[in-house]
Amino acid sequence: MVKEALRIPVIGSGDVFTPDLALEMKAHTGCDGVMIGRGAIGNPWIFSQIQDLENRFSFHNPSLQERKDIILEHFTLLSRFMGEVRASKMMRSLLIWYTKGLPNSCSFRRSFTCVYDSDSLISALNNYFFSIDEGAQ
Repeated sequence: MVKEALRIPVIGSGDVFTPDLALEMKAHTGCDGVMIGRGAIGNPWIFSQIQDLENRFSFHNPSLQERKDIILEHFTLLSRFMGEVRASKMMRSLLIWYTKGLPNSCSFRRSFTCVYDSDSLISALNNYFFSIDEGAQ
């Protein structure tokens, strides 16, 4: 094992998309830490989930409201940096990750192609997340 041959910290990297995979990598390789790249796209909660899983043997999945709030915050920050039109275009690809695994996410992403400003984004998000909440009841 590489870790045993070195006296410096070893960081594992590659295809870590869930908290379970991060802990598996640490257990399998003996690495000191795990680097998260693409696994954080659309799932910024992964870092606290890994920590929770390591400390409490379980982790919290974000609620629909938490997802919606972070999407809006992400869009707001992008808009400040690059303007609403460019931020809207960038959010289209990010929404694939944010809504992965949620009900009717494909149809939502198709409807999102018409979003070009904060008002249309907020409207699309509200409609989508409301439809999920209604479907769950």
